[in-house]
Amino acid sequence: MKKRNIVFLSIFVVSLIYAKTEKDKVKETPPNVIIILADDMGYGDISAHQSNPKIKTPALDKLVQSGITFSNAHAASSVCTPSRYSLLTGRYSWRSKLKSGVLFGYDQPLINNEFTIGQLFKQKGYATASIGKWHLGLPWQLSEGSNYKQRTKEKIFFQVLAKEKDVVLDAPFADQKWHNKIGFDYFYGTSASLDMPPYVMVENGQITAPLDQRIEDSDYSLDYNVDMWRGGPASKDFDHNNVLPDIVKKTTSFIRENKDNPFFIYMPLTAPHSPWLPSEKYKGMSNAGKYGDFLCMVDDVVKQVEKALKENGVDENTIIIFSSDNGAPLKNIQKFGGNGHQANGHFRGQKGDLYEGGHHIPLIVKWKQGIRPNQSSDHLIVLTDLLATIADISGVEVPEGQAEDSHSFAPVLQGDESSFSPRTTAVYHSQVGVFAIQNGDWKLIENLGSGGFSKPRFVESEPKFPNKQLYNLNQDPSEFDNRIVEDKDKADELQLILDDIRKSQVIN
Repeated sequence: MKKRNIVFLSIFVVSLIYAKTEKDKVKETPPNVIIILADDMGYGDISAHQSNPKIKTPALDKLVQSGITFSNAHAASSVCTPSRYSLLTGRYSWRSKLKSGVLFGYDQPLINNEFTIGQLFKQKGYATASIGKWHLGLPWQLSEGSNYKQRTKEKIFFQVLAKEKDVVLDAPFADQKWHNKIGFDYFYGTSASLDMPPYVMVENGQITAPLDQRIEDSDYSLDYNVDMWRGGPASKDFDHNNVLPDIVKKTTSFIRENKDNPFFIYMPLTAPHSPWLPSEKYKGMSNAGKYGDFLCMVDDVVKQVEKALKENGVDENTIIIFSSDNGAPLKNIQKFGGNGHQANGHFRGQKGDLYEGGHHIPLIVKWKQGIRPNQSSDHLIVLTDLLATIADISGVEVPEGQAEDSHSFAPVLQGDESSFSPRTTAVYHSQVGVFAIQNGDWKLIENLGSGGFSKPRFVESEPKFPNKQLYNLNQDPSEFDNRIVEDKDKADELQLILDDIRKSQVIN
């Protein structure tokens, strides 16, 4: 009997030692990181953020419960390209040549000499990938007669964007290693939004098929089965409906191929940006029409990624960051049977605007091994902050003069708020290049209109009335009580801070 007890005790001790060794081994293993960036998804598009949701997002709700959700997170811009630039570089996009609007499918790369999140991970020996909607320019060969470089030498805005005639679509990219230079071993995705030509997938420095077809402009229609996009060149095998599923397939393959080594995946989705393309299984799934059904498909993308992580045994030590590039556009949601769904929650405005609905976004971070579940934070966070945060967690030094607008919130994720110095100020930029600044509870907008897609975009001020808006977001989160007259001193204070931040503007 004693002999048996000694054997059991020995086995138990060995088991404890093995378990501790494995635990220590996991702790020493750098975490994998996946950033899933939704396209045009509002704060209210996650059912966990609504008290009476019209759309159920079970996978995202589970993500909220499994990690930490930020209720005061913002995109640096309220439209696609500048927001993505800010996330990848840790810099406000107005420090680049892009001063308003977005790039289109034929434009040259906006990121050149900036330090990126991809390069950060390459310094740590990670396998890196960008899989999804790029929308930051590609190294197309310019046509002989193009003056694109001259007209974009100092600034980029809508009137000078590249057109189809500016590029040679049947030529190889001018630099087929461009994605490696900005930190990505593997690249797969679209040049811009799914409603912008050219319609072809790009993989590792080249297009995957000749652009020998054309897609015509689609007419606006309220028909559920009719989709909308701009006309332009397309490859023969391109199907808008296959793009999001292909992004998921490429992502899960990259996870499987790199499960034994640390990896970083930047996964910018093409959804729920238009065209709204819910696959057959999602049609009618929501209680909010076509947009709601497409959101159900986005939610399932998160489920599929989590499933792939679990199947490959890397879910415990993978940081999942879910966010959106800007708020949701509200124009057509109700026309397609939205049933009162509030895509941007209780916030005023929409994509493109300087009101909260344009840039107040969802941000969820899950890390089984490093973050306690069921947490929430109301700290002010901007997407620029992801770079410094990940650098702190990974122990990487950011080169001097780079990522100057990135403020690490790593202590919040690691449960050490005593060492955290919160961000107090954030600068926002609208679709047409108007500025706003938030400092504490106060927000100043340098314009009387939305500065974006909501009407009126601009408003002429009355005589002797300041052409600005000032809101106390704590007392008035929906931004309807303009305090510009009553609290002029506060407005002047914020204006001085904004002017000082803009003095350091540089051109890449």
